[in-house]
Amino acid sequence: MANVNVTYSEMRDAAGRLEIGKGHLDEILADLMKQVTALVSSGFVTDQASTQFMASYDQFNLGAKNAVEGLVEMHTFLARAADSMEELDARLGSAIAR
Repeated sequence: MANVNVTYSEMRDAAGRLEIGKGHLDEILADLMKQVTALVSSGFVTDQASTQFMASYDQFNLGAKNAVEGLVEMHTFLARAADSMEELDARLGSAIAR
């Protein structure tokens, strides 16, 4: 039974999709923030509720941004792991060929 089964291109493709996905999520979060900000400045203005809603949304947005930033680390890990495993395989292969 094999302990390792690695397809470098699949790892790199997944890393790329994570990077692209992060960009999409950043855009969505920015768009939603604009919409909520516009709402609480004209369509939902109260003495307390709209202010509290905005504060709550700000908190949510910060958490969502932090979660999305985690995709950078995942992307980086997959890309580096693919490179490292490919390099190790090449070194091991050349060591045997000697």
